[in-house]
Amino acid sequence: KLRSASLARNRLTIDLSAEASNVVGVSRQRALGQVVLTVTQLDQVSEVRFQIEGESLQIASPERGDVETAGACDFRSL
Repeated sequence: KLRSASLARNRLTIDLSAEASNVVGVSRQRALGQVVLTVTQLDQVSEVRFQIEGESLQIASPERGDVETAGACDFRSL
């Protein structure tokens, strides 16, 4: 579940509920990648940061490895 979302300086921070921890591996990478690719289509959003219950979540980018923030270019190979 989405707990909150906030936008500051073209960075959208998305805070998810604890259930998001159940999605792991390639499934997590694809799920987060799809969200990143979707929200970065908005003019105001160029990068995305994820949290689970307020704690930062590393994003597994196929292009750059583990990162704290990701943009559409991080998932172009998907």
